[in-house]
Amino acid sequence: PFKITRGIELERKYQGKVACFGRLYKSKSGKEYPRINFHTNKHGGITETWNGYNAEHDNPIPFTPKPRQPKTKDNSDEWRTKRFNAAKALFKDLPTETGEHSYLISKFQAQAPDVAKLTDIRRGADEHGSYIMVELMRSGFVAGYQKIYDKNIKSRETNKDYIVNAEGKNGAYLLIDGDSDKIYITEGLATGLTVAFATGNTVAVALDAGNIIHVAESLAGQNITIAADNDAGNNGNTGILKAIEAAKSLAAR
Repeated sequence: PFKITRGIELERKYQGKVACFGRLYKSKSGKEYPRINFHTNKHGGITETWNGYNAEHDNPIPFTPKPRQPKTKDNSDEWRTKRFNAAKALFKDLPTETGEHSYLISKFQAQAPDVAKLTDIRRGADEHGSYIMVELMRSGFVAGYQKIYDKNIKSRETNKDYIVNAEGKNGAYLLIDGDSDKIYITEGLATGLTVAFATGNTVAVALDAGNIIHVAESLAGQNITIAADNDAGNNGNTGILKAIEAAKSLAAR
């Protein structure tokens, strides 16, 4: 009669003739153990199993489960502040834009160099491409920065990136100083530069339509005129609607 004395996995005469099948099993403590089946078709078919759990408990190995680490809530304010501080340092070191960036040229063509002189615009480049960068204010303090790239940012449907402090974007704006106390509020940078270039007045660029009312509120009491974007062809014409909403709220024109 045939007898396996040391386990089929150790029998030299079965080397190369044994199939192995393994799986992991989890114990109640949460620890995983392997279980491996060794099988041969010789002698009518023989199967033996090596069980990691049994092996450990027959010859115990000290095991101390790692304590579960409490889940930490992402501190978005801390992340936003770090990003804001990095952008602030970057802005100081960037060279001044002189009207050669493709974004300004596409909007203003030959007048781009003159338009670039209206406010402090910087120029840089990173992994997303070439960009211009402006500084945003709120209540007299720096609130953030806007980057506008020469093409859409990969994985996004926009060429704009906003970097703001922990207070967020609402109420933040780019201030283009002018020659009178009249303040125009515009939606985007190109519109703001156009109004400033054409009128010589002060302009507050609200960055997007939804922020117009917040900028208007922060400038309440000033001589405000809202220069709305006419988003003809878009559902609801967001630019006009948001401008009217802000004007009605603050009795601006």
